[in-house]
Amino acid sequence: MKKLFIVALFLLPLPGLTQDKILDRELFTYSNKGLEPAALTVKNDSLTKEELYAKAMAWIDIANTSINDCTIKLVSNSPDERITIRGKIAFYLCEVTKAKKFKCFNTKFTTDLLFFDGGYRIIPKSLKYEANNNTLWLPIKLNKKSKTIYKSDGTIRKSFIYFSSTIQTLFNVIDISLYSYMVNNATLKIETY
Repeated sequence: MKKLFIVALFLLPLPGLTQDKILDRELFTYSNKGLEPAALTVKNDSLTKEELYAKAMAWIDIANTSINDCTIKLVSNSPDERITIRGKIAFYLCEVTKAKKFKCFNTKFTTDLLFFDGGYRIIPKSLKYEANNNTLWLPIKLNKKSKTIYKSDGTIRKSFIYFSSTIQTLFNVIDISLYSYMVNNATLKIETY
């Protein structure tokens, strides 16, 4: 199996700088409207849904070692070629405190993978961050504006300036890692800073 050590993703990308595509593919974006699109459809005409499903099952084991500080676990799989994965990343989402320091939180996510002949869909389902030493997990709305992150006028709260870029990066890393494995059997070594 080829190993491809590519991507160094920065935990704190510059706000306002976004790319719409990587590898000529659509990416997730997170704004005051929530995560868009709600699901990404990825075409791969050379594989059946059964082959895509089998490759995704193999990718789950590889993703645990290739995405730095991230644990991905299989929650459920079914004969209709749907996989639900749940992951946890240590100290991923960070807010800026009044003292201008970063306070970072453990983060949990759930994503569905749905397969069909010639492609698959990635459907982010939930995102939570740990607010108090594993005793309180706060959800972040993915399908509409988060009142925690955005003010009523749609502008981002100063303390959460990096949340939106980091949220979209999380789901894009999952997408790109899976896609690279599906297409090239390539394993991306992904580091967060």
